[in-house]
Amino acid sequence: MDNNGNFVSHRLKVTQLHDLASITPGRKGFITISSEFSVPRQLQYRELGLFIGKTQIAAKVYLNGVELEQIGIMPPDAFSPGTNTHAISISRDLIKNDQRNRIDIMIWVDGVGGVSGIPYIGLQDDVQKEEKIRSFYMSELTLLFAGIMFLVGLYYLILFFTQRKNKPFLYFGLMNLTTMLFILPFFIGEFPWLMGFMNLNSFKKLFEGIMGVLTSFFAVSFFRASINAAYNRKYFALRAIVLGISIVSIIIIPDSVTYYEKHYLIFTVISMQVIFLIPPIIKHWKEKKWSFIKYILPFIPTYIAISIDFIIMERYVTLIVPLFTVYGWALTDVVFLIVLACRYAAIQNRMDELNSELESKVEQRTKELEAANMELAYKNHQAEQDLELAVHMQQEFYKNSNAFLGWDVAVHFQPMSGVSGDLYDFYAMDGKLRGFGLFDVSGHGISSGLVTMLAKNAIFHEFRASLPLELSQAIIKVNDAIIRVKGEIDNYMTGILCRIDRDDSSKLELVNAGCPYPILKKLNSEVVKFIEPDPDKEQYGMLGLKHLDLKCQTIPVTLDDGDCIILFTDGLNEAVDKNGEEYGKERILESIKNTSGTAQEILNSIIADYNRFVEGGQIKDDLTVVVVQRASHFEEAVGELEELE
Repeated sequence: MDNNGNFVSHRLKVTQLHDLASITPGRKGFITISSEFSVPRQLQYRELGLFIGKTQIAAKVYLNGVELEQIGIMPPDAFSPGTNTHAISISRDLIKNDQRNRIDIMIWVDGVGGVSGIPYIGLQDDVQKEEKIRSFYMSELTLLFAGIMFLVGLYYLILFFTQRKNKPFLYFGLMNLTTMLFILPFFIGEFPWLMGFMNLNSFKKLFEGIMGVLTSFFAVSFFRASINAAYNRKYFALRAIVLGISIVSIIIIPDSVTYYEKHYLIFTVISMQVIFLIPPIIKHWKEKKWSFIKYILPFIPTYIAISIDFIIMERYVTLIVPLFTVYGWALTDVVFLIVLACRYAAIQNRMDELNSELESKVEQRTKELEAANMELAYKNHQAEQDLELAVHMQQEFYKNSNAFLGWDVAVHFQPMSGVSGDLYDFYAMDGKLRGFGLFDVSGHGISSGLVTMLAKNAIFHEFRASLPLELSQAIIKVNDAIIRVKGEIDNYMTGILCRIDRDDSSKLELVNAGCPYPILKKLNSEVVKFIEPDPDKEQYGMLGLKHLDLKCQTIPVTLDDGDCIILFTDGLNEAVDKNGEEYGKERILESIKNTSGTAQEILNSIIADYNRFVEGGQIKDDLTVVVVQRASHFEEAVGELEELE
């Protein structure tokens, strides 16, 4: 029927049967192909059948004006039966054995339409046999491939979720699932209940178009991931943009006629993804990494199948053959599956080898560790013995008498870890106390304790030799001696050195090289204060540093009967409680204000308050506190001593 509603007849060539849309106005509408035949004598009164090849989009078949069968779904909900062939049984009652018979096939054309091959009438058994053979490789074999791809796709997606770093598994799984959906239109006739579940144009766009583009995208992603092509976010974004444009271009196609007119564009956008294979291939070629070849070879069956389909569509249009590209791609997929299986097997074998090697290495390493542990235990035992010896030596080192005529002395000496880096000493000459000192070596443990033992005699020697000098000069001599005796040991020292006047024991002078300020406590008043240097005079430096200058002020101190001076290392003022709060100098002053009595009683009170504060906290430094108290009636005691002498 033309555009004016008139019926138009054409004499068709068999080569035109596959593309009836080309002779249909607007490529859409009904077209009927008719043929008359006489039944040969040898076939008369026998069961006959009509064989029809793949039919698009839908058709009704008539014999002598009687409808035999409908193929697919006719408008308004037209739907194609896929690539199935058809064998239609013909009742003997409808056959005119002695007259001409007429076969009419009314076909619905919408952008595409026609019949592949040449319909013919033959014995029903022969027709059905051929239909089964043709349907097997036209449709059922494709269904089998789709089922395999579905299972393979799920399998590799599950593998990926157990091994998320193996990206080829993800892309191969997705590629199989989208391929399965892409070839759904070829075997949908095997599931008649699926036909017509959606608009035919939308069906074609979704499964042939969009799924084709996605399959191409995942195939390229699989290839790039398999050859370890470097991931580039911008490059991936460009691929995603091309994919998005392709999908949108397919979605906006308005109808089936336009879809088939633009059909070549769909294959063009599918092929565009292949462009993204070129850069990594060139890179691997230049770097002579030939492993990429095994991922190119599987595409060969697809390229061959595409070439065969092109030749058939151009030269052998009457053949009833499947779309070989589907089989070519299925074979490509199978080869990829084999490659991945070999790769997975190689990885598994390597893992088994590594596990075997690991077991032997673990066994060997265990033996080595046992030997090392035994050696370490021996060395630890030696170290413990050495530490015990060092502790014993240091304790013996400080077993000097703290009893001096006219003076009451008390000391609290508490190492943090066995050996202390604190050093205290009293300097007596001719039976009289002439001075005392407190020093703190940097660091902790044996190395600091070693420095204290090296420095003790050197300090005393320089103290005695420097009696004629100003105390500020004497401390410099002491510093030189410390540098000399400790050699290249890195530890430095802070310290306080006090000297008692030879003629008047109430007069003291001291120098402070970096230690916390000592405290003066007066007996008959509430005066408790830090002994600080004059802020207007220079004061800097520490002991034991070769290239650092030292300058200390000489600070005079007067002690009346019962007064005392308290020296301490920073293990006291910098101690912290369980909440991280610092003990602090002000708390020390408050603690000393509330004390009285002998030097030992004052010291006990200070340490008791300290222990209450740090209970539950972490001790991080050595602690030494020295209390030196001028005894009451000092002059009388000295006079008695002189009388006895």
